[in-house]
Amino acid sequence: MASEAIWWELSAFSDTGGIAYKAMSGIDSALWDIRGKVLNAPVWQLLGGRMRDRLRLYWSHCGSTRAGPWAQKLGLRLVQTIADLSDLIESELEKHPPDHYPDMH
Repeated sequence: MASEAIWWELSAFSDTGGIAYKAMSGIDSALWDIRGKVLNAPVWQLLGGRMRDRLRLYWSHCGSTRAGPWAQKLGLRLVQTIADLSDLIESELEKHPPDHYPDMH
């Protein structure tokens, strides 16, 4: 599967980026996922293996439904600080422990 060739072929049709590149990223991720499933290997191994044991958090807009008026409307706990986010992560890990995801060890 020539996922890089597919990326360059698709990018030739879009010089503006934006939504086209978001769609292309989705296609690229799907191709890597398919390759991992076919080879019975996690994508991180296909990309060269583990590089770190920890990563710093980058938050652009993930969980944004918990950051404003939507949180209350949806009955979600409000997330406004790193401590709030840490509490949310801990509660989610209790519901879905890491051993539920074998590739995360």
